[in-house]
Amino acid sequence: MRFAEMANVWDSVEGLSGRDRGKVYIHRARAIIHKIETDPEIRAAAVIHGRINRVYLCQRIECCASVLRQNATIRQLIADLENDLEPRRKAVRASRERSGLPSEPAEPERAMELSRCYEKIDAQAAEIADLRRQKQEALWLICDLPEHGCLPW
Repeated sequence: MRFAEMANVWDSVEGLSGRDRGKVYIHRARAIIHKIETDPEIRAAAVIHGRINRVYLCQRIECCASVLRQNATIRQLIADLENDLEPRRKAVRASRERSGLPSEPAEPERAMELSRCYEKIDAQAAEIADLRRQKQEALWLICDLPEHGCLPW
């Protein structure tokens, strides 16, 4: 089968040559990127921090991640959309600053916060392990052992 013989670009790409698959993926990417541009609900699911979620895009196009990196047309479509989204991001950030809401934390601050969270998690895990050990020891003290030294069960 060839690309020209396909009735719908959403049909299976099985049996197509690599070049024809690329054409199908371009048509699918254009349709999905158009939906991301026009539909706010889809944009909320597909865009994270001003960048298109590549996993989301791969799932919708029904392709592997290498297609997004190797197909020049798809790469350009993604770059164009991300460039269009950048002014929107800047406008949202500016409106946050005007309204007094905290802006997004800088990357080093975020990394420090993550490391503090991981330290807290490790400390809590150690505390939980210690409490479990103490509970186990307490159960042995509560258990009445017979005088002959055998366990009751």
